Amino acid sequence: MSDIQIEAAQPQHKEGGKLTYAAIDDMAEIILGTYKDKAIEANLQQLWENRANRFSHDISYVAIQNNEVLGAITCGPLTEIEERMTPTVFQIITMNKLKPFRSIFKYPKKFYSLVTMDEGEEGDYHISMLATMPNARGKGVAQKLLAFAENKAKEAGYNKISLTVVKDNDKALKLYKKQGFEIIGEINKKPFYLYQMRKNVI
Repeated sequence: MSDIQIEAAQPQHKEGGKLTYAAIDDMAEIILGTYKDKAIEANLQQLWENRANRFSHDISYVAIQNNEVLGAITCGPLTEIEERMTPTVFQIITMNKLKPFRSIFKYPKKFYSLVTMDEGEEGDYHISMLATMPNARGKGVAQKLLAFAENKAKEAGYNKISLTVVKDNDKALKLYKKQGFEIIGEINKKPFYLYQMRKNVI
């Protein structure tokens, strides 16, 4: 694990879309208005390459070993991440024209549940995405990315860091608990069922 470096993400990192999709899973279908895996990954890659949206490289960091991206994390002050939602929607509309609107009209309750989701509290430093590539498993990449995010939170003067995790993602839940995160709440908005987790870092 010692030769794995964490660096600021760049638009040319072609793994960004794949990693984001792995992290947000079926939420992507509602946001983007498509259920086709290739289209979802391509759209998320475009958002990764763009700036000023909540899936962008400009608030993300990557774990690199031998010039290969093994994982990524998107993190920052929760208020700043939330402020990126409107630009994110506009960028998606620019890319996909009417598709997002069709998704909204077809699944209004799902879309409402998604956009009104309470991910954390004001004053949190928040991790909105964490994922690793299949070939990175067992290398401690996720732990290294989490530790990096905690240090970023401390450097920015935050004393708590938060994230959400799908309730049935036992592997991720075990990892976060091992890293010191505690369940402090739940999100139960059909079809999204998640735990809110937080860790004090100062």
